[in-house]
Amino acid sequence: VIWVAAFLEELVYRGVVFRLLEAAWGLPAALGVQAVLFGLAHLGNGGTGWTTMLSTTLLGALWALIFARTRNLWAATAHHAGWNFAIVLAGPPLSGIEDWRAASPIDAVAVGPDWLTGGAFGPENSPITLVLLLVAVAALWPRTDRAPGTPGSQQEPNDERVEDRRSAHRAGEGP
Repeated sequence: VIWVAAFLEELVYRGVVFRLLEAAWGLPAALGVQAVLFGLAHLGNGGTGWTTMLSTTLLGALWALIFARTRNLWAATAHHAGWNFAIVLAGPPLSGIEDWRAASPIDAVAVGPDWLTGGAFGPENSPITLVLLLVAVAALWPRTDRAPGTPGSQQEPNDERVEDRRSAHRAGEGP
């Protein structure tokens, strides 16, 4: 179920929305718009607080950057599913949804103030998570923005290098 939920969200937000916006407006605008849409979609979940929109928008940006960098929806889906699976295994609410807690092998009890633990929304609402997400997005952004050959990139792909890889693959020398 976690894989299906992650895949469906990735398909909609990164596979469709992000790609359409990126083709029309370029990477920066597509990244921002789809991330905000992803954040807005999670505001209807339980336990939302002042950090919910920021945290879910940053998650949307992170998964869009993973997709933009790899051009592989499965990479973003695997990361998204891994994120969700780790939270479910640990036992807190997942994005404000308590139903996932029944699947957890651990009966977690948050100790500390809601503003620090994420409260009823879960660890995504914690300022610790926000800082880590900001660092991850900031680290991935420059590497993604400069990826040659991607829509909105300022660089052209190295066609010679691509052809060398294709030749190596046909000859059984590469992946």
